[in-house]
Amino acid sequence: MKSAHDRDAHGAIRRATVKAAHDPLRPTYHFHAPAQWMNDPNGTFFRNGVVELFYQFNPYSDTFGKMHWGHARTRDYLTWEHLPIALTPRSSWKEDECWSGCCTTTPEGKGVIFYTSIEGVSGGAIPNTIRVAHGDASFLHWDQEREPVIDPASIPERVRNDVRDPYVFSHDGTFFVIVGAVTSEATDQASVLIFRATDETLLHWEYAGHLFDGDEECTFPECPNFVKLGDRWVLVISPMRPVEYHVGAFSSTNPTLEVERSGVVDFSSEYYATNTIVDDRGRTILFAWIRGFPKGRGWNGCLALPREIRLAPDGTLLQYPIKETERLRLHSLSVPKTDLGESTVTIADASIYNLEFLVNFSLADNASLDIEFVSEESTVFHLSVGTDLLRVGGINVPAKHDADSARSLRLFTDRSVIELFADDGRYCVTRVVESLVTCNRIVVRKNGGVAVDRIDYWSMRKLAFEDRF
Repeated sequence: MKSAHDRDAHGAIRRATVKAAHDPLRPTYHFHAPAQWMNDPNGTFFRNGVVELFYQFNPYSDTFGKMHWGHARTRDYLTWEHLPIALTPRSSWKEDECWSGCCTTTPEGKGVIFYTSIEGVSGGAIPNTIRVAHGDASFLHWDQEREPVIDPASIPERVRNDVRDPYVFSHDGTFFVIVGAVTSEATDQASVLIFRATDETLLHWEYAGHLFDGDEECTFPECPNFVKLGDRWVLVISPMRPVEYHVGAFSSTNPTLEVERSGVVDFSSEYYATNTIVDDRGRTILFAWIRGFPKGRGWNGCLALPREIRLAPDGTLLQYPIKETERLRLHSLSVPKTDLGESTVTIADASIYNLEFLVNFSLADNASLDIEFVSEESTVFHLSVGTDLLRVGGINVPAKHDADSARSLRLFTDRSVIELFADDGRYCVTRVVESLVTCNRIVVRKNGGVAVDRIDYWSMRKLAFEDRF
């Protein structure tokens, strides 16, 4: 039976749904909450052919605050069920908010959520702790445990109050949990701390040290994820700047990441706060929050398209929209080959703000390819690619390639969201562009020695949502 609090929360969501649904800026094929504010994907988990997705959620407002855990699930990434709120702050414990974390199962197969429990949010005097919630077979009912499983006071070195964003993984038969933290000895050090489970209940943990230490400019390593790709381990963190990854070696006996290569996941700070699943096909899939939308519209925030991640032979992280994304395609169009040789190609026979857009090309030295999204009066969004630099809506991305090598730009527009995957997923950029919905054409300009092999584009169908709360 729902509590009075949950009934109030779900009522507030329903009242905001109509306003949110009629907003022309709201994305249609990117996952979003039924209404109100959402941010970090939490507790992403794959089981029995189903993706369970939890997320940071304020059911009362389209601004940040009063964090709960929203819940949704899908079997195909095309139809999503919006489910009852999973975690609600327990005021009887003086718990103000339920912040980010993860979901896993015990060796007996029982679901368990690890989350950041925030107390004293108004005064900031009481440190947060890591708590758990145990789930039933349906993953719909969660019992939160009052006793913390990790308390900053128990860590045998000085840490700042905000130890948070737990992520659980197993290796060599041992469970580990990592958290973002700032250790405070002589100077503050942003670090990912690691703990080892001491029994199979996943309720007791011993401190195992630092998995990773950030650089001097990293103020906090939010939402750490740690996954194995092939024979290497990949740490993904959101360090109060564009999301970054670090690749290296890890062992259960010496639980420190020996970093061999580092890079940027997405060059925009509007892509943030990742989480992962591994599905029954062995794919590692990355989820993330898109932020930066205007307030006061009955909704705020959505998720990026799910990305399959792999490592290139040189250790570069490669990212691809999952194969299921192609099932969102509706009408298929392409620029005739006779037009590809022109210096300027204009596309105006589709909804420009609701497209998947693919260009395959090559560049000679000092050449560039420019793509402009244009409204009646002005250029709303511009990207340019050269042999050594990619410029995307004001963001410069180092992207050096040999002249005349095969290049690609795969770009998605969804009302106010743009996601770009360049050069087979080596470079990704996400942007929120409010005026994108005013655009009525795309202009492709070739500057210098540019050979365009093909331009294909598709209008995109909406995700289907079923409210079950």
